[in-house]
Amino acid sequence: MTNQTNTLSNVLGAIITQAAQLPDTGVAAKYQARIGTGNPNSRVMLIDTSGSMDEICQGTGRKRRIDILKEAISSIGWQDYQLVCFNFKVVPIQDVRDICEPCGGTALHRAIDYAASLYPSQTLVISDGEPEDEYAAIKSAEKLSGTISTLYVGDDSNREAIAFMSKLAKLGFGKPYVQSLDKGFQAISGTISQALLPPSY
Repeated sequence: MTNQTNTLSNVLGAIITQAAQLPDTGVAAKYQARIGTGNPNSRVMLIDTSGSMDEICQGTGRKRRIDILKEAISSIGWQDYQLVCFNFKVVPIQDVRDICEPCGGTALHRAIDYAASLYPSQTLVISDGEPEDEYAAIKSAEKLSGTISTLYVGDDSNREAIAFMSKLAKLGFGKPYVQSLDKGFQAISGTISQALLPPSY
C-alpha cells in the first residue's frame, strides 16, 4: 500500500507541476494582463460630445448636458488627465474650457484607439452609452492598457446603454458609474471624482 501511495503521490505531483506551467487564460490572467499596465503618468478622460449632449437637462435652468458636464469636470482635478472629446471625430484638448460643442455621432472606438496610443494606466469614459459601433468599441477596449472605468450620463431609462457601459468597465477591470446630468454639476463632479480613483479589489 505504501508503494502504491507513493506512486499515486508522484503522479499527482507531476500533474500539478505540469498544470502550473500551462498558460492561464481565465479571468485572473486577464486581470493581471491589464492591472498595472500602462504608463502610471498617463491617464485619460474620454468625453462624449456627440449631438445628444446638446439636449436640455431638466431642472437646471435650461442648461445643456454638455454645460453641466463642463462645470462638473472644471470643479475637479482634471489637470492630471489627458482630456479627449469624441463625437464623429476625436479631439484631444489641453483645457476643460476647450471641450467641444456637441455634434455628430459617437465614434467611441476611435476615441479608445487614440487613448491606446497614449498607453494609459487608467481611462475614464464619460458617455450616454450609445456608440456608433458597440462591437468596434469593445474590440478597441480589449487592446487598451490599464483599467477602464465608465460614467453613464444618459437617460436613466436606457437600460441597453447602461448595460453597454457596465460591460465596457467589466472588460477593463474598472468600475461602472451611473449619474443623471439632471441632478446638476455638483452631483456629477462627486461621481467623477469617485470614478477617477484607482479601482481596488
